[in-house]
Amino acid sequence: YMTISSFAVLLSSYIFMSYLNSHSGTDMVGYYQAGFTLVSKYVGLVFVAISVEYYPRLAKVIHSANRTKIFVSHEISIVLWVLMPVIAIFIAADNWIIKLLYDTNFEIISSFITGAIIGTVFRVVSSCMAFVIIAKGDGLVYLITELCSSAIGLAFNIIAYNCGGLTALGYSYTGWYLSYALIIYAVYRYRYNLKLGVKIIKLITMATVMGISCIVINLYVGRWATFIVALATIYSSSSYLWKRKSLYGKRVK
Repeated sequence: YMTISSFAVLLSSYIFMSYLNSHSGTDMVGYYQAGFTLVSKYVGLVFVAISVEYYPRLAKVIHSANRTKIFVSHEISIVLWVLMPVIAIFIAADNWIIKLLYDTNFEIISSFITGAIIGTVFRVVSSCMAFVIIAKGDGLVYLITELCSSAIGLAFNIIAYNCGGLTALGYSYTGWYLSYALIIYAVYRYRYNLKLGVKIIKLITMATVMGISCIVINLYVGRWATFIVALATIYSSSSYLWKRKSLYGKRVK
């Protein structure tokens, strides 16, 4: 089931690349691929950590609904606190990051990055819940959710590109993962009778609002103000994570 779902994701990506190539040429394909790589691959290092560290621990407690809820909520909380400074930095320093990894010709993808980076919040949330489906061995349900995700992503991308070009594709990425998160939560809630706590919902909302605020500040106030927000976010996240580490150390002792 996981192999088939991976193939479906690659197929939908290939179909969109072919569509983009036929309508706008290889240059646009290259720009889209560069922006998608920045958002999905480099930020995706966080998701590698989830699969390596989180999934084995989740699989051990999957028989207990209460412990599963605690593990999922804990993981979402930790990863979002790690991710929020990354989002702020990507928005504040998008042009510098592009110049560092590519060159000045790729500055066109900054609008894509700005629109897509908030989608990583929903990608974190959906990934943490989707691992519950895998841990329960519910392969067919996992396959169905991935097929729905691939179809939604393809449809959103085609519509967005026709409406607003590369910039709209960034917001399409965010809309895609928001839709996927809602699908996964429906399975999480109604098939397994699990739900996210109020604190986690507030944290997801806070991360989303923080990202949107950074975009607005960057556009209408200036990059310097976005850097101030990024520094404040780094401080808040570091303080929270350090406090959690200290509390965990005390419990272990």
